[in-house]
Amino acid sequence: MKKWNPLNHTSDYAFRVYGRTVKDLFINSVFALVESIFGNFKISDDQSTSINKAVNIESLDQETLIIDWLRNILELILFDNLIPINIVQLEIYSQNLSAQLKLTKIPVDTSYNIDIKAITYHDVKIVLTEGLYQVDIVCDI
Repeated sequence: MKKWNPLNHTSDYAFRVYGRTVKDLFINSVFALVESIFGNFKISDDQSTSINKAVNIESLDQETLIIDWLRNILELILFDNLIPINIVQLEIYSQNLSAQLKLTKIPVDTSYNIDIKAITYHDVKIVLTEGLYQVDIVCDI
């Protein structure tokens, strides 16, 4: 099963994420964002340099929750110079999310594939189609 794919968008960058469950959709959205930004760059899962971080988010609905979740991940990348290497735990209850992330510092010589500045609420809608959840994410570049 394909977890995500880029979409054509007139002026911004967009991608569609898939998941068998809503939880899978949220997990796949993080790695779609990371792969969009860094390409197929592989970061080692080195225990000695990893950082654990708890994330708790409350939103109005699941669409807002996935955008807030991705905005949180983007902030870690842009402002804290951290990249998620694993989602250790993720619980989603309606409009609430609780997660434990394993992160590592982004190496200094890392190149960016796409310079994403923000995650937008534009046309976000989680839908169930042919047994798969999907959502389109539009990003400002």
